[in-house]
Amino acid sequence: MELPPTSWSMLGVAARNGPDAPAARDVFVRRYYEPVFTYLVALSGSRDGAADLTQAFFTSRILEGPILLRADRSLGSFRCYLKRTVRNFFFDAVRREQRLKRGGDAQAVPIDFVENLADAGVDSEPERTFHSAWVRSLLREALARVRDECIAHGQVSHLEIFVGRFLSETGPIPSWAALGEPRGLDEKATRGRAETVARHFRRVLRDLLRVELGSAQAVDEDLAIMQALLSGGER
Repeated sequence: MELPPTSWSMLGVAARNGPDAPAARDVFVRRYYEPVFTYLVALSGSRDGAADLTQAFFTSRILEGPILLRADRSLGSFRCYLKRTVRNFFFDAVRREQRLKRGGDAQAVPIDFVENLADAGVDSEPERTFHSAWVRSLLREALARVRDECIAHGQVSHLEIFVGRFLSETGPIPSWAALGEPRGLDEKATRGRAETVARHFRRVLRDLLRVELGSAQAVDEDLAIMQALLSGGER
């Protein structure tokens, strides 16, 4: 059985404990590990501590089921639901740590620290950090689906040109002529193949956003935020 594409429906499969549940949980953890870990780093200020918290979050909230039982599309944006769940988990961990430390010599985390984080708006550093990590995860998911589409439609060279032009992480951006010459393509044909993949990518990305956010307006808003993040801007 092919796993459902949306996070809400994936959680539904995972919650039913059927034959596809382990695979659904595994895919879910891989898809959202980076946003959860990055958010916990921003909240805790410690990468080592965040690694332990992330493992505990996925074990206690995902693999053992509480978040699965409350998975409900009517709750709105899945991203906001996940972020709220992670933040509540962090607050609970801080409070447990406080209770343990009150009987010893260690300095407890001030309670106003927790309260200030609870009141933090979307412009706080942890919120921006979570959103940036979520964007990176979503872009990887979109690219993986586009790659599968291109392979299925015999458009491997199209994909190679697109990746070479827009996703290369080393050296200067290659010219259209440099990308087309090894493939016997002129500049116009090379650009056209890249644009074909770009159309696939935009469609897949909008589809992913629509099933997660639930409305065209929310999709447009998130795409605008994504563009700002990718260009180094801030919301």
